[in-house]
Amino acid sequence: PAEDYSSMLNENDRNERHRNDVKGSFPKQRKDVRILHLGCGNSEVGAHLLRRGYNNIVNVDNSAVLIEKMKEKYNHDFFAGLHTCIQRENLLRYSLGLKPKLANEINILSTEFEARDDINVGGETYPNMTFELGDIAKGLNYPDESFDLIICKKTLDIILCGASSVFDARKMIRECFRLLSKKHGVLIILSSAKPEDRAVFFEQDDWTGVMNIKLPSKDDGVERKGHEKKKVESYAYVLYKQQQRSHMEM
Repeated sequence: PAEDYSSMLNENDRNERHRNDVKGSFPKQRKDVRILHLGCGNSEVGAHLLRRGYNNIVNVDNSAVLIEKMKEKYNHDFFAGLHTCIQRENLLRYSLGLKPKLANEINILSTEFEARDDINVGGETYPNMTFELGDIAKGLNYPDESFDLIICKKTLDIILCGASSVFDARKMIRECFRLLSKKHGVLIILSSAKPEDRAVFFEQDDWTGVMNIKLPSKDDGVERKGHEKKKVESYAYVLYKQQQRSHMEM
């Protein structure tokens, strides 16, 4: 029952251990992390991840209009501009005796650094970020364990507002479980719902740990003109999928 499973959300010690176990087998370099961003809409999450050195990002949304707009926005010119900004920033850091911001991805020393002027979008030379039309509740055309990290920003909340909401929400979580690496898969769900209202959707699959984090909000408790002071709450649910080990306490 959901009330029993929801207690797992507060078992901080055990879930902290699961977090450390997953972290131990997670790809060491950001460029090796395979990321799926669900319900991307017109969000800049993918671009922020690129700037932090993550090279393999798939953005999915069920709106064809939004996907086409995002493809137009994040075109070759965007990648060229980002590449130039990264070069300039790291040259400045190098001149100040600091390590490059993206040390694992860029060699700032002389000819090796300059050789990166030819941009190979989607290849090994430069980060790869794609935008694809898809519906997570209907399943995505990817093999099992295709991703290391899945980010779901309010997508679960939106699904639960539609027809067949509970059924589709369960299918979404199950599809995420299938797509994640069994060695170190991590699913991050951002939601406006409290833990007791979301726990039921996490009990159907063999997640090895679930953590809930109450997020701060700049609008939290803000009183607007003509309205009563309203408390705004947001949560992050972090679900861990890891291959069972005999010494794990489950």
